[in-house]
This record gives sequence, structure tokens and C-alpha cells, in this order.
Amino acid sequence: THSLLRVTTVDDPRPWLCDVGFGAGPLAPLELSPDVGEVRAGDWRFRLERTRGELDTGVWFLHHFANGGWVSRIRFTENPSYRIDFAVSNHFVSTSPRSPFVSRPFIQRMHPDAHHTLDATTWTTDYPDGSARTHHVTPADLPKLLTETFDIDLTPQDADALVVAPWANAHADA
Repeated sequence: THSLLRVTTVDDPRPWLCDVGFGAGPLAPLELSPDVGEVRAGDWRFRLERTRGELDTGVWFLHHFANGGWVSRIRFTENPSYRIDFAVSNHFVSTSPRSPFVSRPFIQRMHPDAHHTLDATTWTTDYPDGSARTHHVTPADLPKLLTETFDIDLTPQDADALVVAPWANAHADA
């Protein structure tokens, strides 16, 4: 359900990994090379690793240093993908009751000094030093939190709908 961009320019033929949509990824493009080593994005540390996968195809892993060790955040290939490749999986994550994206708010936002995750009414902030802070918020707090922390501005109608959504009743005691 996720795609990455491999970008080159006329002035710089090196390939770059651009992935602005992944919630726990780098804040800027990374050179798509296994020789680059560790890259810092704010206080966060990332590295790319290229290995051989099934059928001897090239597979990349984006690693993120968290909680004292390297965590594999995403696995990808350089094979081209097309819109049809995403149709079924995107339909599932946007319509299935089993998808976390339709049953409650699930949002991530990476900043140079903090990674914020909102899962229903649980707001967790992870820091580059491995520490974390968790808050439980009320549904009524969500519109302000979305604006101030996640840079999402809701219309008044969407804010009202979020606060009274059926999932919110299950989390009203948060």
C-alpha cells in the first residue's frame, strides 16, 4: 500500500530515495546507495542496506536507529510499480473494518526531534535518545492535537464528526 520515489535529476545522476509519506522515515531524501552509511535527519539516524531477495532480486531495507539498536522500517525493491499494483491493497486499507485506518484515527508525524503517533486516543512521542512519552487524550482534544502536533487542519464539520464518531465512545474514558 506504500510506494517510494526513486529520483534523479539532470544535474545529479545519483539516485535518491524520497519517501515523504512514511510515518517513521527520514525527513529528507537519502542517497540510494549501500555505500552512504549512516545518515542523520535531525537527531534521527538512518541507514540503507541492499541485499539479495527471492529469485535473486535486489532488495533494500531502510533501517532506523531506535531504542539502542537498528530497526528495519521498510523493505522495498527498485522494480517499477503502477497504479493497478496498489488498487486492491489501498481499497482494503481504506474500506475494511479490519483496517486500522478506518476504525479509528491512526496518524504518524516525524519531526527532527520527535516522532508522534496517535492511535485512537493514545498519543505517543518517541525521541531519538530512545525515551518515549505516552498521553491519553479525550476525543474532544483530538482536533486541537491534530492541528498543533500533526499539522492537520480539520474543517469544523470534520472536527465535530471526529469527536462524536462511533469509535470515540469506546475511548471516551481515556
